[in-house]
Formats: sequence, C-alpha cells, structure tokens
Amino acid sequence: MNITTNVFFLLEKRIQIVLFSVMIILLFVPYLSILSFVLAIFLAASVYIERYTKRLTSQMDVTWRQFDSILFKDDRCKFTLDLTNVHLLNEMSTKTYIRTPKDKHYTVNLEGHTESIIELDELSSDFVFELTGNRRGPIEIAEISITISLPLSLGTLTLYFSPPLRWTVYPSISSTHAQRIRSHLKLGERVSKYSPIKDRLLQISSKPYEDEPSRQIDWYATAKKSTLQTKLYQPVNQDMFTVYLDLSASNGIGLHHQFEELIEDTALVSRELIESGGKVELFVNRLDQKGHVNHLSIQEGAKQLKNILALLSSLSEQDHYMGSTRFSPYVTKIKNKQAQLIKIASTT
Repeated sequence: MNITTNVFFLLEKRIQIVLFSVMIILLFVPYLSILSFVLAIFLAASVYIERYTKRLTSQMDVTWRQFDSILFKDDRCKFTLDLTNVHLLNEMSTKTYIRTPKDKHYTVNLEGHTESIIELDELSSDFVFELTGNRRGPIEIAEISITISLPLSLGTLTLYFSPPLRWTVYPSISSTHAQRIRSHLKLGERVSKYSPIKDRLLQISSKPYEDEPSRQIDWYATAKKSTLQTKLYQPVNQDMFTVYLDLSASNGIGLHHQFEELIEDTALVSRELIESGGKVELFVNRLDQKGHVNHLSIQEGAKQLKNILALLSSLSEQDHYMGSTRFSPYVTKIKNKQAQLIKIASTT
C-alpha cells in the first residue's frame, strides 16, 4: 500500500522547516506577529497529516482473496480486498472515492457498480470486485485506489493498492461461430450435440429426445414407444485428430489479421473433438526459445483440453512464428500417422 497526499502547498512536508523558521522570525517583527500564529496553524496541520499518514501505514493491513485464477474470455470472476482499521479513514474523510482500473485486456468494477470511479458515504472493511476478461491471455491488474477528502478543504489523501493477483484468460469455447467450426471439421450439417466421430450413415439404435433438430428424430421408434426418440449412430474407427494451427498471413508476411479468431476456432474445435471422445494433438507454428515448434502430443480427456487452452492463451503477436511453407511439411512429417489432420489457417 502506497499513500500520497495532495494538499495546499503550505501543508506539504518539504516546507515544514521553512514554515517553522519564518514563524519564529515573525514573532519578533512588530505588527507581523499575527502571521506567525497563522503559520503555526499550517505547520500543526502539516505535522498532523504527516503523522496521520504514518499511522495509516503502520496500522492498516491489506488482505487479498482470489477465488479463481482461470476464466474464459468475456467471463467474470470475483476477488476481495479486506482492510483492517478502516475506521481511521472514515474518521478523517468528508468524501470518499474508489477508482478501479480499466484496460483493453480486462475491466474491474466494484460489485454492484459499472463506473470506474465510485463515490461512497463510508468505507466498509471489505470490498468485492468483479473482473471481466476482455481478451485472451495473462492478466495482472493495475492499482486500485481509495481517495478521501480531508476536513476543512485541506486537500486529499490517496491510498494505492497493487493486487498481487494473476489470472489467465482462456479463449472462448462457446459455440458462437458454429458454421466456421463445421467447415473446419468438414461435417456439413453436423449438429453439435452429436459426436464428430459417429457415422451418420449407420444407425444402431435410438434414445429419448433431448432437443435435437427434427431431422434427427427417429419417427419409427417414436411411433412404437409413443415418446419422441432420436437416432444413435455407429462410432467410426477414426478417433485421433491432429489440429494444425497456422497463424501466418496468407501472403507469408507477418501474422493473419484474424489472429484471435483462428485461436478461438482452435479452442472450439479441440473442445468439440475431446468432448466427443476423440484423442487430439495440437501443432502451433509458434517457436519457443529453443526454436522448436509448439506441440502437444496426442491425448484425450479434460486434462488435454486444459493443456490446449493454456497453450492458446499464451500466444502473443510478439512471439516468433514459423512460416507456412516450412510449417506444413514439418507437421506432416511429425504428426501421428493414424490421426486425421484438421487444418486451421488463413484461406484469404
């Protein structure tokens, strides 16, 4: 916690010695001794503010609590700030303001408020804040400040709190771009509730209706059981996939203008495949510090999806990337030979 003051210049600590010296001199100057009493008042107020600031520093403790360290893009999570001896601030304040930071990567608001500067009648000992991840990637939020107006219009005192908290924002995996995902998976009219590793040409059974499209309803089974039934399909042999993410521009110079969309598509495709029971490996044309291409070997389940999302969240436009002409043959050579290749890259 850092504390700064913004007060009338005669109250600043750096001129206390000057005030004291001038006050002593004026005591012995005829007709000007009254000014020494005025300066004494300013000096006393300056010393009091200085000691009050030291008291706040020594007696106020700050405690942060973080409930989540991972969130998805556009999701919200909460964290809290607890202050001990907050009455020290309330006793001195005539007006109180809380300022929360705002950045292109995130937004922080006091719970129940949307403004970045909030005026309060009185401070409580604990504050609940809401963090919204606006962009994918790591987040370290800037300072949160509390400003109080001092009595007699002497000035303001501001406390700055730097949260020692860190978050990682994963790319969104909500199906907001279903048509693009279908094109990546090349499944045509595929419905998201069905597995991408089921054979639509071979029905093996039926099951109770669960809000599937009408084309999936098994009318014969429905008539037989008198309740809506939908079709179940035979699993295919293919259950391993190589997801190939190339973030280079189509002309080979720089990165693609849809950098974020390609990353989000990769997250959605990976989620779709893994939730359907598939085994997935991921190649990204980013180079690490040793010059190696980012590669997650083939695995299945929630752990692999988490690994993929963590890798995707770490991608930055400042990283180094391998060109498409080198990346494509490299993936073909290294990938699992039994896995179906799903390429997510620039087409324009």
